[in-house]
This record gives sequence, C-alpha cells and structure tokens, in this order.
Amino acid sequence: MVTDFIRTCAVGYVRKQPKAEQYRLRERVFAFQTGPFGWFADMLCGLLFGSNLKMLATIYMTDKWNHHWYAQHYEEILKQDRHKKINILEIGVGGYDNPRMGGNSLRMWSTFFPKGHVYGVDIYDKSPHDRRRIKTFCGSQVDPIFLDMLVREIGKIDVIIDDGSHINEHMILTFQQIGRAHV
Repeated sequence: MVTDFIRTCAVGYVRKQPKAEQYRLRERVFAFQTGPFGWFADMLCGLLFGSNLKMLATIYMTDKWNHHWYAQHYEEILKQDRHKKINILEIGVGGYDNPRMGGNSLRMWSTFFPKGHVYGVDIYDKSPHDRRRIKTFCGSQVDPIFLDMLVREIGKIDVIIDDGSHINEHMILTFQQIGRAHV
C-alpha cells in the first residue's frame, strides 16, 4: 500500500538521522501541527490518510505506532465508527507538566474521527491543545468528583482510551466511576 511505503520511508529517514537532528525534526513538525496552521495539516492528513490510523499515528508522532504498535488494533476495532458523531475520551494527554507538549493522540483521533469530539484528561493543564473538536480537562482519573463533572460536561462517552497512570487500580476505578455516572 502506498501509505505504508510513505510511512516506512519517513520513519526510516528520521531514524537514520543523528539523535539531535531527530529531535529537531520532531520539534519542527510538532510546532507546525500545534501552530496557527495546524488546521491545514489536520485537513490535509484527513484527506490523504484519514482512514489509515497507522499513518496518522506516525504523522502525529504518537507512541501508538512505531513504539507500542496499538494503532492497527485501534483501527480494526474503531473503523466502523469513523464517520459517526462520537465522543472519544483519552485519559493521559502526555508531555508531563509542560502544557504545550503532548496532545499528539488527541490530534490523531480528531483526524481519524472527522465528525467526532475528542476529550483529553490529564493531571496537568493541557488547554493549549484545545481546538474546534478537541477539549482538555485538568484532573485526576481517580477523583470521583472530577469524573462525575467530566461525564456531566461531555455527556455520552462512546470510546475511552486509558493512557493515564497505567496503574490497574486507577483504571478500574476510572471505568467504574464513569460507568456509574453514565447511568
């Protein structure tokens, strides 16, 4: 497939560069994606690669592909919902305490689900990533009061991706609390 070839070439090119140059390339791409013309990159990516989650994960530099290899599974499970008006919640935005860092997966999901709304939760403020169909919330995934407020504001949540604390007890509590709030 052409997109797989392009992805392989792009990743191969970056990996051949010295570490300092890899960092500079990633910073340039990230600055463009989050800058005033990020909407253009999103639109172009959606038109060219919208249904290929592996390619979108590569373009948006998420760890969902080329590191953890989850994108192929997400794509298979979620492809039938791609053009539906869904609410997707990702717990854990990334970038630690730097408000401008992270958000890569939020942009990837926004492009993959062109009619969907994407919500992100992080313990740090990630509001610089808010866009037309992306909204972030600052709070803990183990805070029942915060989770209740989150569900009241978002409404029905169709897909939850937990990439937050990575602690089993936290994940269980989060899903139980969100499930109770939905009832």
